[in-house]
Amino acid sequence: MHKDPPMIVAKGLVKKFGDVVAVNGLSFSVRRGSAYCLVGPNGAGKTTTLKIVVGLLKPDAGWVFIEGFDVHSNRVEALRRVGYVPDYPNLPSYLTPLEFIYYVAALRGFKRGDVEEDIKYYIDLFNMAEDVKKPIRALSRGALQKTAIVASLIVKPRVLVMDEPLTNIEIDTQIIFKNVVKKLMRDGVSFLISSHMLSLIEGVCTDVGVIDRGRMVAEGSMESIMKLAGERASFEEVYMKILGRDIERGT
Repeated sequence: MHKDPPMIVAKGLVKKFGDVVAVNGLSFSVRRGSAYCLVGPNGAGKTTTLKIVVGLLKPDAGWVFIEGFDVHSNRVEALRRVGYVPDYPNLPSYLTPLEFIYYVAALRGFKRGDVEEDIKYYIDLFNMAEDVKKPIRALSRGALQKTAIVASLIVKPRVLVMDEPLTNIEIDTQIIFKNVVKKLMRDGVSFLISSHMLSLIEGVCTDVGVIDRGRMVAEGSMESIMKLAGERASFEEVYMKILGRDIERGT
């Protein structure tokens, strides 16, 4: 039994774009020190949901609280606890990664000396030394993604919301990233992650929500979700079973 109140609580989220219902009555919660993974097909509503959670989109119905603060009526207080990595980071092209990371830290009230050590640590950890002084417009997709990740980490958030964080990132850095997530979870940081990468989901996620057409179709601890397709099933098999697809035929 978990005694701590959830870090994120989303209830009855609905978001429409014209006649398209992108999110349809979605509810979930993220425990302190856990990693909740939101998975589902393309167009299932994952990115829209994460944008609602971090206040970039206003839901047509429902609400989100982060550590007890309403994201939409008390936006500043709620989001000062959050680090965010979007699905495609749109970073200022004229800055270098180093300048951007310091800029994000300054926006959160950190002085340069407060974050210098952490920045150096993450730049070395994620093998970014050759990229940090290039203009952002010259970065590869993977280097852009790593810049956004480091910027989200150095503000020492209590909650990290990450949309496909490992897109185009090399395998060794993916492994390092997963270890960073596990360490931060032990320190009480909570994660809400959307990902197609099964290695990330199986490697770090404690809880899983599977959505399809904007609705939650399965949810639970990783352990309980894995039991849905048999004792020795892989997450790949579980995922296809939940969506009602034939893993042999791919349909």
